[in-house]
Amino acid sequence: MFDPKQLIYSRPDGSFVITYAGNPYHLSQEDPHVSDELWDEVTAFIAENPAAVQPEPPPPEPEPMPEPTTDYFLMMQGFLDTLSAR
Repeated sequence: MFDPKQLIYSRPDGSFVITYAGNPYHLSQEDPHVSDELWDEVTAFIAENPAAVQPEPPPPEPEPMPEPTTDYFLMMQGFLDTLSAR
């Protein structure tokens, strides 16, 4: 039985993310592990309560890479020198 508190958000491809056994679970109709009954319960709930589901948030921006330092270049040069000496 689907509990509406399990619904986390909807995804752009028409699938959903729910909480299952305490963990986020990607609920897709194409997933062979998802029963038709569960899919029907979730989609029926969303049809009756469209405001209850939020769209998937965008992924966080990646952290910028730090600028390489002189130490990094010296370390890499030493590594390359070691490789070329073999």
